[in-house]
Amino acid sequence: MSRLENYCSDDDQTKQQLQQFDDLVDDGIICISDTESIPDTQQRKPPELTQLPATLHYPDGVVRLTRMVDSPLSPDVVTLDQLIRKPEVEKVLVTSFVLDMDWLLRHFNETTKVVAVAHSNNKEEKPGVYTSESGRVMVIRPSFNGLQWSIMHSKIMLLFCKGYMRLVVSSANFFSIDWTVLQNIVFIQDFPLLEDAPQECEFGRELVGALRDLQVPEQVIEQVRRVDFSRARARIVTSVPSKLPLERKHLKTYGSSLSEYRRKTSRDDAATQAAISQNVNIGFHTQDQANQNRFGDVPRECIKFRSTLYFDEAYMSSRLHKVTPVVDRVLMHAKVMVARYGENNKENGWLYLGSHNCTPAAWGYVDMARNATTRIRYLNNFEFGIVLPEVTFESMFGRDTITWNGTKVPLPFKLKWEPYGQMDLPCMNME
Repeated sequence: MSRLENYCSDDDQTKQQLQQFDDLVDDGIICISDTESIPDTQQRKPPELTQLPATLHYPDGVVRLTRMVDSPLSPDVVTLDQLIRKPEVEKVLVTSFVLDMDWLLRHFNETTKVVAVAHSNNKEEKPGVYTSESGRVMVIRPSFNGLQWSIMHSKIMLLFCKGYMRLVVSSANFFSIDWTVLQNIVFIQDFPLLEDAPQECEFGRELVGALRDLQVPEQVIEQVRRVDFSRARARIVTSVPSKLPLERKHLKTYGSSLSEYRRKTSRDDAATQAAISQNVNIGFHTQDQANQNRFGDVPRECIKFRSTLYFDEAYMSSRLHKVTPVVDRVLMHAKVMVARYGENNKENGWLYLGSHNCTPAAWGYVDMARNATTRIRYLNNFEFGIVLPEVTFESMFGRDTITWNGTKVPLPFKLKWEPYGQMDLPCMNME
């Protein structure tokens, strides 16, 4: 539905004008809310349309929040239908931990080919490739390299349209709850197709590598290799189920699930040690926030925190902070990492968003090999996210503004966090 549809007639000329208006808003050329504006010195220049296909709506990449079912439209939010642009999509690849295939297919034309990488929900769903009788739908259930307790948790979408491919990196699964009553975050960028032979670039190699890790068929990967990623400014971050000698450390922060964070454990968790030595805060919903959310028990069941961990005396509870959602009385399923450094009124840094929760399964943990002195790094899950480098944070007139690559970056929470009070408890799953 267009932003102005409630105020206009329903003729074809009006629809065309409304679509042109939406496209201008999406491209950042005009804005309909002062929340979209940024300082004049950083205003985004209109895209050079003469050098790009006219169909590219997000040629430089943007961040959006998923729209709550009862919230008004705004430049900061997007719906799944707006992302998909149904008439334009010829083929699609999605990856999702929770997948409602019937719900997903309703967003596409009946002729659209769908490839889905999904987690196996039970022992009967063996790793492999499954194709529907019509040949329209292919479902891939990847193997986990022999590791136990692993999941396929990445959440991306590749939309193949005439002349371009749209990449969507998200914290949202592909089922209704994540797009209607839970607050999620998405990164969107449109890339033109190459007319000539494939050209190698770092972003394209990383994306192809991630798809191969997920055991996506080569015929799909070949289409990705024919995409022009030269305008990519984000960086891809993935996790793959593996067991390797320790080479480098990782850092964990905000997510919709929390797991072990101990001061001293038999597992010498590198991320835990980093969290102690650096100023790392972990944001997570409190029990009160969960009880007061306006959508009831359904979204609350998607926020995971084991009570046995929190009440363990070794747990790093001092790192927990309350976060205030930008949308009142909703729960956030987003997974975001914000790094800031510099002056208080103007800081630089970087931002991560994607599927990684604040768990060792997502980012890795370190353990000693049996009867050996070698430290082994374990990764349990398939995860996918992106890092936005060179992010700028500014505070003007009491409002925080985040910009990247000349565009505003909306976050699902306010940037001012406060530590848990004595009476605060995290939203927990009681065991």
